[in-house]
Amino acid sequence: MATVDEWGADGWQHYWQVLRENDVRVTASWSDTYFTDFSVPNYGGDYPLVLSYASSPPSEVIDGEPTSAALLDTCFRQVEYAGVLEGAANPTAGQAVIDWLLSDEFQASVPDNMYVYPVSTSVDVPEAWAEYAPLSDAPHTLDPSEISANRDAWIDEWTSVVID
Repeated sequence: MATVDEWGADGWQHYWQVLRENDVRVTASWSDTYFTDFSVPNYGGDYPLVLSYASSPPSEVIDGEPTSAALLDTCFRQVEYAGVLEGAANPTAGQAVIDWLLSDEFQASVPDNMYVYPVSTSVDVPEAWAEYAPLSDAPHTLDPSEISANRDAWIDEWTSVVID
């Protein structure tokens, strides 16, 4: 989606074509890519770039030195949601889960366990995040309705360019 925002509906494909021509690697999972193919010193793979959260670098600090950094001008702000579905069999229990997810206790655990920023502004993120995981000042964005209308076609087109 960042490349769609950067180069438009008719230009993003070229970006991915160039990556494919440069031996881009697509694996079955984030874990395969990050822990096997990524070339930071912790893992020793052959690929110097990995698609991950911009908040991953604090996890890769060795002896006080960063081994990776986010390319903040390429970020797309991803917001993860949870909710109780209309017609749920037990909406009261569902709401209890949502309340727990929004609690300061849970929100404070999010950075170290999920490697994302908490939604709550009343909890502090780990100190290393200020240095190694700053938020992008200008993340790429697309209108949610545009994403909804085009997601399947973009995925098909991306697959055609990069995988097929």
